[in-house]
Amino acid sequence: MVAYLLNGVANNWFSIGLFLGIPYKHMELFKLEDSLEESIIKMVDTWMARKQDVEVFGEPSWRKLVEAVASRSGGGHRRLASEIAMDHPQPQRKW
Repeated sequence: MVAYLLNGVANNWFSIGLFLGIPYKHMELFKLEDSLEESIIKMVDTWMARKQDVEVFGEPSWRKLVEAVASRSGGGHRRLASEIAMDHPQPQRKW
């Protein structure tokens, strides 16, 4: 997961974290890490540990990451979002 973010959306990692529901104050702390990779790792760890408001933002999933990467705030990286979705197919949603 971190490799996808480092390779494709490094400039938008902060916005992606916010899209995923990680509080702004946490994201600001992650920026203080020694490297971009460490910042992204902390962001992903926090997201995967469900330290954000799950009722509002949903459970961590590949689908949610795809939505974040493809979102306007995440940089609109549709090609990368498609690559992630193809590498990690999700069952169809039932409405």
